[in-house]
Order: sequence, then C-alpha cells, then structure tokens
Amino acid sequence: QVTCDQCEETFSNQRNWDQHLLSEKHIRNGPYYDDVPKYKCACNFYQARRDNYLRHLQRCLFRIDFVYVCVCGEPTQDKAAHENHINLCGRRRRGRG
Repeated sequence: QVTCDQCEETFSNQRNWDQHLLSEKHIRNGPYYDDVPKYKCACNFYQARRDNYLRHLQRCLFRIDFVYVCVCGEPTQDKAAHENHINLCGRRRRGRG
C-alpha cells in the first residue's frame, strides 16, 4: 500500500498511485499547481490526465474551432485533429512535482 502524504489517501497498487499523482485533487494540493502541464480545451477546461481529458472532449458541447493544446505544447484549432493528435502523441512536456 502507498499513502499520499499530501492528500492523505491510501492506494492498494502502483497503478492507482500513478493515476492519483495526475489527479486534479492531488495537483491542486501541491505547491507547483500552475507548473503542471495540462491539456486545454477550447472551452477553457484544463486537465492533467489524458483519459479524463479525452472523456471531456467526447462530451464537450463547445463546437467553435478555437485553440486546443496538448501537454506536449502542440496547439490545434480543429477538435477532431486535436483528438487525433492526443491519441498519437507520445511526447510529454516535463513539469515539476
């Protein structure tokens, strides 16, 4: 078992712990919240976890093509192209924490 000193939660395995480290709850409690790379939707929704961000994109009703940003820093104006980029992107910009 692993316990998060910052959030005081306990995790039964490494995978759950790794996901927690990218959760909004953990990141918001940390000293480097603004430095953590996040995906950005055109509706101004930010998310550090890829799976949660992709789920948001599927449900987001904001249909105006604006600027979406991947954690690697790649901006995209088209939502479909942005989803495709995220699915193919293997690069991650390093953040603190």
